[in-house]
Amino acid sequence: MKFTGSREIDLSKEKVWRSLRDVVVLEASIPGCESFERTESEADTESYRSVIVTRIGPMKAKFSGKMTIEDADPPNYYKLVGSGTAGPAGAARGEVAIKLEAISPEKTKVDFDASVAMSGRIAQIGGKMINGSAEAFTSEFFQNLSKNAVASIEEVTKASEFKVLIPGVRKGRLILVTAIIAIILLACWLYLR
Repeated sequence: MKFTGSREIDLSKEKVWRSLRDVVVLEASIPGCESFERTESEADTESYRSVIVTRIGPMKAKFSGKMTIEDADPPNYYKLVGSGTAGPAGAARGEVAIKLEAISPEKTKVDFDASVAMSGRIAQIGGKMINGSAEAFTSEFFQNLSKNAVASIEEVTKASEFKVLIPGVRKGRLILVTAIIAIILLACWLYLR
């Protein structure tokens, strides 16, 4: 299956480029993402591992996958190649080419061209349902990216902490936020002594 499209984001090309390669921003932006982490990084390639829960038509699937960025031309273009399995629901593999074009100093056009191959029960759902799910997933991703793509690490941290407060989010993040709050309270107590 092929998916193509473009979106406009009200940020500079450089900020969009950084955000599309920032694991914290991506984890907060990918719909249903339970984890997203960099596994290795070299001069011209980066690899990631993720767990994403998604609904394709009537079927809910939890994909565990690996992705690699290839052919990067910062801050203009890269290709993301990946594959994932969802247990008995099936598997998916594909690639997406992402091209950034500055429309103005604070507006960027993101073009994407993706091809995906699915197997197992997911592949039996049908093209129209898969296309509908892909379009909804893509729209939600770009809406989230527009909100989460920020200039400073402090803002990224605040966006990440905000996500932690939403019910149903993993316990590990809640522990991290609790530890940060405890450190801040301890620092205040030491300052007031």
